[in-house]
This record gives sequence, C-alpha cells and structure tokens, in this order.
Amino acid sequence: MLRIAAALPLILAGLFGAPRGQHEGPGHFGGLRLGLLLTPQAAEELNLTEDQQDKLKELCYSHQEKVLEIKQKIEREQLELKKLMDADEPNESKIKAKIREIGSLRTDLQLAQVDTYFAARKILTDEQIEKMKSLRHGGRRGPEGSGYGSGRGERSPAPER
Repeated sequence: MLRIAAALPLILAGLFGAPRGQHEGPGHFGGLRLGLLLTPQAAEELNLTEDQQDKLKELCYSHQEKVLEIKQKIEREQLELKKLMDADEPNESKIKAKIREIGSLRTDLQLAQVDTYFAARKILTDEQIEKMKSLRHGGRRGPEGSGYGSGRGERSPAPER
C-alpha cells in the first residue's frame, strides 16, 4: 500500500497542469492523463465509485475516437500541403489556405482536449479534485530515492543517507 501511496503523486502529477503539445496522445491534456484515473490505485486513493469509473472509461474512449479522427484529418491535410509545396509551380494562396486549415484542425484538437478535461472534472467531486491537487503538490518521494522531477523525464536527486 505504501508503494501505491508513494507512486500516486507521480501518476496524478500534472492532472491540472498547463496545456502541452498534441504529441502527448489521446486522453492527455495538460497532464490530464485520463487513463490514469482508471487505474485501481487512483480509484482506491480517490475513492471513485463504480459509476464514476464507468463514466471516466466512456469519456476516455469517446475522447480517443475524437482525437483519432482529428489527427487523421490533420495527416491528410499535411499530405495535401506537401503536394501543393512540391508542385512545379506552387500556388502561394492555396498553400496559405491549407496551412490555415491545418491550424484550424489543431485548434479543434486542443478544444477537444479542453472539453474532455472539463468533462472529467464534472465526473469527480470537489473533494476528489482537491485530493488530486494535494497529491500533485505533496512533493513526496518514492522508494529508493526515485523522484518525480519536473515531469520531463528528469529525476530528483537521491536522498542523502
């Protein structure tokens, strides 16, 4: 149980952080790792009900479908942009329009992530949200000095012995 409690801040770290890039994958927005809320550890620590777990799972699947659809559109439009750029006589206005279209799709992706973020918050109680925030800012270290670093693959220094 101690390992679960020690690892939970890492699992939940950044649940309500600032937005990051789209490269982070479906179900992820600004540290909101929706799939991590579905772990048995998170369910236990946050005291999630069966109903909450079911709603979060459905939200996760719905979000993944939406993200996949938007990302596929972006990839198709990027291919079209490449074709426009590779043309013997590139058309500047068509290229700029395609870039705007891709930018709009990326905005749609971020808006879908924001929608999911707020939908997940609506499923949780105020106490559960506060519990996640306190775990995130708890700053406790895991076993054998494994730290949580900055969230960018860094590790905190090992504790002094």
